[in-house]
Amino acid sequence: MSANRRIWIAGAAAFFLVLLPFANFAKTNYGDGSFISINFAWFVLQTVPLVFAGVVALVVLLHLSASRYASHSLSRALITVSGAFFLLFFYHYPYHQLLPETVDEWIPVSLYFVLIAIFAALLFRLARHSGALIAILIFATANFTLALPSLSGTAIEATQTVLFRYANSGNPSVIAAESRPNVYYFILDAYGSSTAIRQNFGYDNSPFIEAMEERGFYHAGEAISSYNRTVFTLASIFAQDYFIADEMTLAEWRQRRLTYPALLNAHVPPSLVADARKQGYEFFLVGNYWAPCAGPWVSCYAEAEGSAYLADVFWSATPSLVISAAARSGDADEVPDVDAMGKLRKRLEESGAPLTPTFTFVHHLSPHAPYLFQADCSLRDEYELDLDGWPESAKPYFLDNLLCANLSAARIADEIIALDPDSIIVFQGDHGSSFTVDWDKPFDEWPPASVQERSSILNLVRLPEACQSWLAPDLDNVTTIQAVMGCASGREPVRNNPRGYLTTFSRENPDHGQVRRIDPTSFRALPKGSENRRAMAKP
Repeated sequence: MSANRRIWIAGAAAFFLVLLPFANFAKTNYGDGSFISINFAWFVLQTVPLVFAGVVALVVLLHLSASRYASHSLSRALITVSGAFFLLFFYHYPYHQLLPETVDEWIPVSLYFVLIAIFAALLFRLARHSGALIAILIFATANFTLALPSLSGTAIEATQTVLFRYANSGNPSVIAAESRPNVYYFILDAYGSSTAIRQNFGYDNSPFIEAMEERGFYHAGEAISSYNRTVFTLASIFAQDYFIADEMTLAEWRQRRLTYPALLNAHVPPSLVADARKQGYEFFLVGNYWAPCAGPWVSCYAEAEGSAYLADVFWSATPSLVISAAARSGDADEVPDVDAMGKLRKRLEESGAPLTPTFTFVHHLSPHAPYLFQADCSLRDEYELDLDGWPESAKPYFLDNLLCANLSAARIADEIIALDPDSIIVFQGDHGSSFTVDWDKPFDEWPPASVQERSSILNLVRLPEACQSWLAPDLDNVTTIQAVMGCASGREPVRNNPRGYLTTFSRENPDHGQVRRIDPTSFRALPKGSENRRAMAKP
């Protein structure tokens, strides 16, 4: 094989090997709300040329260093450098999947660099053979080709997003679009009612409730969660309805991506987002590490960070984060992203209240585990990351998380009211705590105290005076979002019958995969079939 042909083959293989991480990034992150934006174009324009320039520089350096003693040094240098670059992006998998969490990160980083160096040396030797060059080219092109269907799907979804976000619906409404109040809808994960907090923790939460009432919030003291699990409660808010009823199975709804956060990447926009858009609202979501902002239908405040955010995601598959962390000597260990209220507060401090109608949905992971915070919101030195365990010993830590959530809620409420006094604000639990819940027991055997602990929630709603008729002490998640959107759009009040449902995590529970309606007065599961008999229907 001629030298020129070798260079062309090696160059093509190198191009695809270097491009593959970018293709994989697009393939695996196309649902990220910050991906479908002008910032991704900036990310590509800034990062790709820099990466290729760095690869070329290393190729030239290796070529000049090896040309004196190695034949075909340029083609071999192309394969060696690009192959080593390609291998960098496999670091994340072996470290997080194969190694124990107790291993110091510097140990696998060092070993990985040694393995890359050994592999690069082998590539340099193999690349002198024409057959090896052709095999590497086939490998690189085949992998890139496999990513093309997903890349095509990304392009289609991006087009759908643009059409959805910028289409002018022109729907008439009672309130002119420019005069619509901004909406701030906060979910405080696992925040139960004052009664449940008093019964389970011996803590009187009434001073916080009274302080929020003085700020103009209505306290729905009899509120229960529409469902007793986050994935279903938040899904019901985005559906603006009880999307799973008595004796219906859950599997179909999971498959159709109607639970949260899967619904953010569904093929059609959630009802709440579509409704908000029709009323002239831009819809922003502030998430957390369990359920970050994602999908084509919502906007993410992370976009304000531009391509730096995307670059962090891209390079997170390599050892670069360990190296960059070492450069920031004195930084605390990285903590999970749970403080969604803090992220929004930072946004408000930097940019002020939105100038155009905006619906901001905020999923704040506290007071739920991980128990990161002291009562004054300072960080703990140690914490548990278990999201499912509710041991009795964790009660003091949960209560500290709750007290910190109170401080954060009051603080951001004051800032929003000062910046945006006519806005609609909601602070709401998606379910309560689970310290007394036995998820393995059939629903009929759940004691009322456990049902109340898990299903009664905090619900604080601040609506404009013209919308006060929507308010009632038993507002649940669904009827609250219906009231918020009714007020925001100028619709006449419609009072649905609030209700809550039980579900279970445990596959040991004979009722697993089912939902059962709750009697909100006795806090017991209603008999099967009561939904159809309308046992709880109000006249």
